[in-house]
Amino acid sequence: MYVRSVEATERARLVESHLDLADRAARMIFPRVKQYIELEELIALGNTGLVEAAQRFEPARGVPFSAFAWYRVQGAIVDGLRRATTLPRSVWA
Repeated sequence: MYVRSVEATERARLVESHLDLADRAARMIFPRVKQYIELEELIALGNTGLVEAAQRFEPARGVPFSAFAWYRVQGAIVDGLRRATTLPRSVWA
């Protein structure tokens, strides 16, 4: 039980120290989708991806968390947009 709480604490620290990733990813995507969704919603989707990345992260693989998380954050934003909006294909291109 104690091991899990330490692990959970470390993962929470990873998320807290990398919140800027979700913000940057959302701001990169926002100009293409601003007529369909608010920036804050994109950031929330990115934060969800950041939490998922922290849960799946394996430091033993030798990949920095920021690099690992970047792709999950972007993917979470795109996945959320696809589920929540009816954006035309031209926006995804």
